Amino acid sequence: MTVSSCFGNSYQAARELFLQACQRRNIGVQNHRHPDASGPGDEALFIDVARVGPKDTEAVLFISSATHGTEGQTGSGVQVALLNDPLTTDLPDGVAVVFVHAVNPYGFAHLRRTNEDNIDLNRNFVDFSKPLPENDEYDAIHPWIVPTDWDGPERINADQALAEYIERVGEKKLQAVLLNGQYSQPDGLFYGGSRATWSTRQWLDIVATEGQGAKHLSIIDIHTGVGPEGYGEPIYVGPERGFDRACSWYGDDVTNAGKGKSHASEFRGPMVTALWTQFPEVEHTAIVLEFGTRPLTQVLSALRADNWLHLHPKAEEELRQRIKADLRNALYVDEDDWRQAIWARSRELFERGMTGLGKAVNHE
Repeated sequence: MTVSSCFGNSYQAARELFLQACQRRNIGVQNHRHPDASGPGDEALFIDVARVGPKDTEAVLFISSATHGTEGQTGSGVQVALLNDPLTTDLPDGVAVVFVHAVNPYGFAHLRRTNEDNIDLNRNFVDFSKPLPENDEYDAIHPWIVPTDWDGPERINADQALAEYIERVGEKKLQAVLLNGQYSQPDGLFYGGSRATWSTRQWLDIVATEGQGAKHLSIIDIHTGVGPEGYGEPIYVGPERGFDRACSWYGDDVTNAGKGKSHASEFRGPMVTALWTQFPEVEHTAIVLEFGTRPLTQVLSALRADNWLHLHPKAEEELRQRIKADLRNALYVDEDDWRQAIWARSRELFERGMTGLGKAVNHE
């Protein structure tokens, strides 16, 4: 089986490849069906969970895909390739691996970064019983991010205003303002929501179930869209005390979002925080593995266009297809060399993570 054949070109194709890989290994799969949403062909949507290793292990490594639906094609392909690789048949003592396929199945199926309510799941893990974070800087540029038309004068004016903003503050500052997330504009980008979504609740339950009894929980959450094309940046997320451990496992190129050499900006409400909210008493080592695709301006333009399309569901079919094609091309490089590079990097980091986790629980 070639690397490229592990990457399905749609949610349904990717899910079938994942289920087939589990079946070949005789690995049981838990299927969590979305109760309210369906795919573009009215098909059922699922978060699928497969565990490799016994239930009573001291350490669990989660491998998750499609937290952002548009990025699911890459994450799913890596999961399928790992299930087909000998690395996942010879795990260290006391370690299990849990594959969580399509955390955001709606976004994966409909080619949207967000879920069925335009909510960014990686901004949705906040305490909604408390006042929500504010992002005044996003509020100020929101009208330019979400113009009223996409092929007309309002779009031209919005693009000009954004270009002037970037010239004034820099591209990195724009990225930081956007990626930080916002909770005041439901029709905007990077919206964190006003309540926990179905996917969020399911993910919390999955972590609680699969992490039961463990002394160390780890995760590699796979994303695309930030950084140099084809490079996989391991971004540490969590308490400062765990950063050195992450570096010892994954190497000196581990970064901390928003700090130092990281290509990613700091953000609020990431889904990996479920590890320590569910099990605050155990050790955690969380990594967001971010693969670069296209320049920031191209990615942002594609996300803005898709957000506009979401707000204008009766747009002409030709424009719809163009917007969806541009979004897919911005977040997934449909080339064998890119997929091979993504797989090689993912395998390397998975092996490092498994080795480090095994040594941690076996006191080596």
